[in-house]
Amino acid sequence: MFLLLRKENRTIAVQAKRYGNAVGVKAVHWVSATKWYYRTNEEWVITNNTFTKNVCNCAERLSVRLIDRSDLINLIPESKAIHSGTGIAPSGLIRRGYFI
Repeated sequence: MFLLLRKENRTIAVQAKRYGNAVGVKAVHWVSATKWYYRTNEEWVITNNTFTKNVCNCAERLSVRLIDRSDLINLIPESKAIHSGTGIAPSGLIRRGYFI
């Protein structure tokens, strides 16, 4: 799934992958290529699984943010805290308003 997240003057391209295995480098290449077409400020790949070592290396070189299963699990309580009004989440993703 491909998403464009826009808030004020920021645009983030997100490639979301629901895989049974680790995500390969193709997802990073694809979302990185959207930078020029959509003029995005950031590019992310999000998965319910993990990333291969090659993906991590490639993403670092291309400045693509990777969000895996453990990152998503950590975001759940933060999101609940924001929505319930019981606290402020420390995550940059929540703070910037992209997951609210």
